[in-house]
Amino acid sequence: METALLPSADERAKVTVLVRPLGQRQTPAFNRILERLGRQRALLVSDNPRRVLQANFVSSVNPELTKFGELQLHRKVLAVVGVACSSAVDGGGGRRSISEERTTQSSSNGTTHYRLIVHSTPPRRLPLLTGDAAVEQLEEIHAQYKTLKAEHSSTVVDSRCVLIGYDDDASRKVFSSRETLVFPALDESSELEHGVRELVRAVYTVIESRRVEGNMSAGKAGEGNVACPLLPEEERFRIGVENRESKTYKRKITGRLKKQTADLSLLGGLPREALEGYSAAIEQLKLANDHLWLAGAYEGWAVAALLLRHWDPLAALIDVPTMNGLHRVSSMTPDQIRQASGEMRGKENGEVANDDNNHLNPPSSSSSYLGHHRYRSDGGARLPLSNHSSGPPEGEKAGGGTSGRRSKMPWAALRKDRGDADAEEILEKIEMALENYTKFSFAALAEYECMMVAVESCRMEKDFIAMEQLHREKVGKYLDDSFTRFDHHTKAIICAHAALLYKAMGFRRKHAFFSRLGVLFRLHIEEANQRTPSDYRAVYPTLYKTLTGYGITERPDPSSGLFCSEAVAGGPVQLQIKALHEVFTSAMRAHYHEAAIRHCCYLLQVYYDHMDASMVGRLFGDLEMLVRQRAASLSLSSSSSLHHLGQHLSLECGGIILPPVQMTRFPMISDAILCPLPSHLAPRVIPASSDGPSIFIYSPFQNKNDDATQAWVVDCACSISVLVYNCRPTELVVEDVLLITDGVPFESVPVRMTLPPATEGAAPARIKLIGIPRSAGMLTISGYSCTVFGVRNVCRLQSEVSGGGSKTPLQIQILPALPLMTFDTTLPRAPITDTSENDESVAELRVYSGQTFDHILTVLNSSKTMAIKNVRLAVQQPKVAGGPSMIEVLREEKEEGEEEGNEKEKEEGEVKLRGAFKKSDDIFSVSPLESRRIRMKIFGIDPTTTTDDGEGGGGGGGGGGGEASARASQVLSGSSLTSNGVIEGGGGGQHDLIPYTGRLLVAQLVFTYEADLIGPQGECYSRRGCFRLLISIVPALSVSSWSVLPGDGPFSRYIVVDVSNASDADAELVYGGTKSISVQPRETCRVPLLSECCLEVGGRAFHAASQCDSHHMQRIEIERLRRRLELHVARHLDIRWTIPSYELDGLVPVGALLSSVTLLKQLVLPALSLTLSVNDSGRQTEVDVSVGIGELVNLRVDIVSSLDYELVGGLMLSCYQEMNTPSSNPTIDRKKLMQTVQLQTPLDRPGAIVCTGTKQVPLQLEAMASRHSSGGPPAPSFSTHFHFFFRAEGQYKVRPVFVQQTSADSPRSQSYLADDEIFVTPITFNVSTKGVR
Repeated sequence: METALLPSADERAKVTVLVRPLGQRQTPAFNRILERLGRQRALLVSDNPRRVLQANFVSSVNPELTKFGELQLHRKVLAVVGVACSSAVDGGGGRRSISEERTTQSSSNGTTHYRLIVHSTPPRRLPLLTGDAAVEQLEEIHAQYKTLKAEHSSTVVDSRCVLIGYDDDASRKVFSSRETLVFPALDESSELEHGVRELVRAVYTVIESRRVEGNMSAGKAGEGNVACPLLPEEERFRIGVENRESKTYKRKITGRLKKQTADLSLLGGLPREALEGYSAAIEQLKLANDHLWLAGAYEGWAVAALLLRHWDPLAALIDVPTMNGLHRVSSMTPDQIRQASGEMRGKENGEVANDDNNHLNPPSSSSSYLGHHRYRSDGGARLPLSNHSSGPPEGEKAGGGTSGRRSKMPWAALRKDRGDADAEEILEKIEMALENYTKFSFAALAEYECMMVAVESCRMEKDFIAMEQLHREKVGKYLDDSFTRFDHHTKAIICAHAALLYKAMGFRRKHAFFSRLGVLFRLHIEEANQRTPSDYRAVYPTLYKTLTGYGITERPDPSSGLFCSEAVAGGPVQLQIKALHEVFTSAMRAHYHEAAIRHCCYLLQVYYDHMDASMVGRLFGDLEMLVRQRAASLSLSSSSSLHHLGQHLSLECGGIILPPVQMTRFPMISDAILCPLPSHLAPRVIPASSDGPSIFIYSPFQNKNDDATQAWVVDCACSISVLVYNCRPTELVVEDVLLITDGVPFESVPVRMTLPPATEGAAPARIKLIGIPRSAGMLTISGYSCTVFGVRNVCRLQSEVSGGGSKTPLQIQILPALPLMTFDTTLPRAPITDTSENDESVAELRVYSGQTFDHILTVLNSSKTMAIKNVRLAVQQPKVAGGPSMIEVLREEKEEGEEEGNEKEKEEGEVKLRGAFKKSDDIFSVSPLESRRIRMKIFGIDPTTTTDDGEGGGGGGGGGGGEASARASQVLSGSSLTSNGVIEGGGGGQHDLIPYTGRLLVAQLVFTYEADLIGPQGECYSRRGCFRLLISIVPALSVSSWSVLPGDGPFSRYIVVDVSNASDADAELVYGGTKSISVQPRETCRVPLLSECCLEVGGRAFHAASQCDSHHMQRIEIERLRRRLELHVARHLDIRWTIPSYELDGLVPVGALLSSVTLLKQLVLPALSLTLSVNDSGRQTEVDVSVGIGELVNLRVDIVSSLDYELVGGLMLSCYQEMNTPSSNPTIDRKKLMQTVQLQTPLDRPGAIVCTGTKQVPLQLEAMASRHSSGGPPAPSFSTHFHFFFRAEGQYKVRPVFVQQTSADSPRSQSYLADDEIFVTPITFNVSTKGVR
C-alpha cells in the first residue's frame, strides 16, 4: 500500500519499459540500476517539430491492465531490460549504516549517552567472474532473459540485458552483443545510460513507423482487408455476427485504427496530432456505436487536451543528465545563459543593463536543444521567456514581442491556440468516457483510472472544491461492498490513491481517513484464514503516517508544556486516542516491540487524563507484557535490555524513525531548585577588588548581594531539590534516577523511589538528587533519567525564570577543589537527628552549674596539597548579664610533636584568642595535613542569667545594663536598703516555687578561613567551619535570693546571699577565705559577705548618667558604671562549693547579682553618709537605746560627703514611730509579709522630743578631694551635736534629716538629693517611765 503510485494523465504519454532482475537476486544493486534508468525518463528525439519521448521504467506491471494494451497502447510493454549481477559484485557499492554507540562521559558517571554514527565503507572491487563458471551462470541468465521476452513477445519491440561483473568474452559466447550491456562493476558503468537511450530511440523508431503505417491503414480500412483490433474479453459482449461489409463495421475498424494511431502520436510526443486523431476516431466510433473504444477515444482526447493545456514536454529534460552523444549538459539554467550572453553583448555595444531592460534576445526557431542556443544577429526582438524552455512558442514571430517582463506561465499556456479545449470541455469528454465505460464490467479498472484523470484535471485547474466533490461522488461506487468486481486488495489500492491525492493537496484529515480505510480493506480476510504479523507489518507504516492528519505532532516540543498539551489541542482528543491506539495495536501485532512500547508510552504520557481507568489499566498491562517479550526476544538480562525512550528508533519498514518520548508524568518531577552546599562546605568568593565599598555614600544595599550567587565545589556532594508526585492510584516504583548534565564531568548518584498512591489532597514530596562534580567550570543540569515500567526514561529538567514564564536549564558555577577544616575532640558526639547543619561537628558536654571544664579542640587541614590561611575564630554563645562567660578560648597552639621540634615556632604560632562574642584580630594559618590545638575553658553558668537581646552585658560588647538588670531582678529579686533602713524586695519568691532541673545551651566556635588559591580573576575563596557544642547545665548550688544590709560602718555593706542546694547530696560552702558551711540536699542556707563600698564611683554617678541627652548614651554610661562596680564586687563574692560524694567542686554563679544595677548602686559610697552615736558611746546602728522620760540625750552626727562639689544646707532631727512592727513568726506567708511591710507608713512624732539647743544646724560640705580606694575610708566632712529628751514613753526612732538649700550661683546644687542618696541608720529609743525623777 505504501508503494502505490497515484495514476496521472501523463502516463498515457509514456512508453512502458519493464526492468526485471535475472540470476542471483541482489536487491541493492538492482535498485541502484533502476534508479539510474529512471533518470532517463525523457529523450529529445526531434528538433523540428520539437518532440520529447518519455519512458516509464517499471519493475512490475498489472496483468489486469496489460489486457487493455490494444485499447490503450501505453499499457503495452514495448521494451524489456534484464539486469544480472554476478556473485562477485558488491551490490551496495559502498554501504552506509547507522548504529548507536554507547558512550560514557566519565568512568565514575552512571549516566549513559548514545550517539548516532554513520559508517561508510568504500565499494569493494572484486575480481570478474570468468571461465566456465561465468558461462554456466550466463546460460541460466540467458534462459530467464528469453522467458522474459517470451512473456511479452506480442508487444516488445526491443530489449537489453545488463550484465554486471561478468567477463566480456564469456558474455559473447551466450548473448548477442547488440542486446547486452556488459560492465565490470557498477561504478564503472558510465555507458549504461547511453545504452538505455539507444534502446529508447529504437522503441521510438518503431512507434513512429507504426504511427505512419496506422495512418495508412486507417485510410484503407474501407477496402475491407485490414484486421480489426480487439480486446480479449470484448467478444463476450458482442451481440450476433457482425457484417464485415457493412458501413458500421468499416467505421468501427477505421475508428479503432485512428484511435491507436492517436495513441502512437501521444506516445511519440505529438499531443496536438493526437488530439486531432482522437477527434476523428470519436466521429467514426460514435457512428459505429463502439462504446468501449469510444470511451477510450474520449479519454485519450481529454488526456491530449490536458497535456496541451498544462504540460511542458521540454521541462522534463531539465533533470535528465545527458541526452545523447551530441548534447552536453550546461551547469547554468537557460535564463542564466541568456542573461550572461546579453551582458557580454551589452558591454561590447556600450549598453548598460537595468531592471526593465535586462532580458536578452530570444533564440530563433532553429534553436535545437536545452543548453546551447543560437541567436539572431539582430538583437532588437525580445519575447517573454519561461524558466523551462529555450525556444519561443510555435507559430509566433521572432519580433512579435518587446515586453521586458518575464512571464510566469509555461510555454504550453503561451502557445495554446484559441481553439484548444477548456477545462469544462475536458471534463465533459471524461464524463462521456465514464458513461461508456460503465457498460462493460470487465473495464472497471480502466473506468476507475479514467475517473482519476477527471480528478487530476480539476487539480491542475486548482479547482479543489470541484475535485473533492467529483472524487467523493465517483469513488464511493468502487469502494461499496456491493461492487464485487474489485477485490479488497484493489479497493485498498484505490484508498491509497485517494490518500495520496489529498496529501498532495494538503488535506491531511482526508488523507488520514482514506489511509485508514485502505488498511481495513487490506486486513480483510476470509473466515477460514487468520491474519499474520506480516499483514500488520504491511499496514503499520500507513497507519503511522496518518497521525499528522489528526493533529498529532510527530515530536511535541516539551518546552511548551509539561505534558505536551499542544499535541492534544491539534484535533479531537478521542479521535487522536483512537488513531494512536490503532497504531499501537498494529505495532504490537506486527511484533514491533520497540515501536509498540514507544507508542504506548506516548499514549500514557499525553492522553492519561483523557482516558478512562479501564483503558489505562489495559495499556499498563500491555506495556508490562511488551517489556517482557522484548527482553525474551533479545535474550539479554533485564538490566541491559531496557528500552530507551530518549533515543530515536529506526524501523525496518517504510523508513520510519520514531522520535524520543519524555514521560514526565510518571513520576511528575517539577520545581527544580539548586541546593546550596552545607554551611561548612559552602564557599564564598572574595573578589580581588573587595578592599572597600565602591560607593562614597553608605547604603544598606551595597553589600546585599555579597553571598547571593551559589557555587559548588569539586569533589563535594551537591544536590538539587525537586517535587515528586505520583498521579497513579497505585504505588509507583522509580529506579536509577540520575541527573543528566553537561559542561563538566559529573558523577550522579542513583536514587530509588517508591511513591505512594495518589489520594485526594495529597501534596508532592520534595526529594534531593545528588551528584559529585569532578572538574571546575560551568555545570548545566539539562534533565534526568530514570527507569520506570521497565523502560529507560530521559526527560528535560528546567527551572522557571523569576519574573517571567520562560524556562531555562539549571546552571551553576563549579569552583576548584578547596581545603576543608575538620575538628577532632574527645567529647562524645551529640545524638541529634537534625540534619539542617549537615555534617558539622556537634559534641555534647554535661557540666554542673558553677563547674569549670578545660578542653582542647584539634583543628585539622584535611587537604594534602593546599594550605589554609587567614583563619579567624569567633565564639557564639549565650550572652550572660553578668559574671564569667560560658566559653573562654585561651590560646591556639601546634601539636606537641611540632612544638618539641621547634620551640621558637611554637612561641610565634601561639595565638591569643580572647573575647567570646567578637571575632579575634589574631589570625593563623594551617599547612596541608597540619593540625592545631585550641584550648578553651567551659564554665557552667547559671542559665537564668543569660540574655537573648543584642545589648546585654557579660563578657562581650557593651550596653544593656538597665534592661538586663531589670530582667535579672525579676528572676532573682534582690533586696535594697532604703534611707529608712527598711529591707525592700526581699529575695526569691518565684524561684523557689518552680525548681530548676537543667537546661541545654548551645555554643559554636566559628572558624572562617581562606584557601591558599587565587582564582582566574584574582579572587579568593573562603569557607566557614563550625564546631557546635551542646552543653547541658545541671543545677548544683545556685543563688536563690539576695539582700544588702548595712556593714560595720558607712563604708561597708553586708551582701546576704541565699544559696540553694539543688543536688541530691550534701554540699559544703567555703566563703570569706576560711569560713565554711554545710548545705543539705534541697535546702537553702544564708551566706553573709562583707563588701567594702566602691570609692571609685561617685554617689551621684548613676543620677548623672540618667540625665544624659539620649537613651542610648544613658545605657552606655550605666553599663560603664556597672562594669566598674562588677569588678569591685566580684572580689568579695567568692563562694566555692564542694560535693564530696560526686567529687565535684566549683563556684556558686553570682552573675545575677553582678548584673543587678539595684544591688550595685547600694555598694556605691552614698552622696552623704551620716554616722550617729549616743552619749559618745560609739556608733549605735543596730542596738536599741533605753532611756527614761526627761533624760537628756547627747546625739553626735558625723557627715561624710562623696560629692565633687560643695553642698550647703541644714541638719535637723526627725522623730517618728512605727505602729505595726513586722512579725518574726516564720509560719507567716513571706509574700503577705512583704506586702505588709511595703504598705507601712511611719508616723511622725515631732512633739515626742524636746531639743535643748539649736533645732537646725547649718552646714557647708566641701567637695571630696580624692576617690582612690588605696587611701582608706574618707574622713568626716562635718560633725555636730544634738541635745534632746523625750516627753512620753514608747518606742521611737530618731534620725537626722538634711535640708538642702538652693542657690542661683551654683547650678549643680539645684538638683536635690534623693532619699536613697543619703545613707543614714536611724537609732531606736525605748522610752520608759523608769528612772524618772
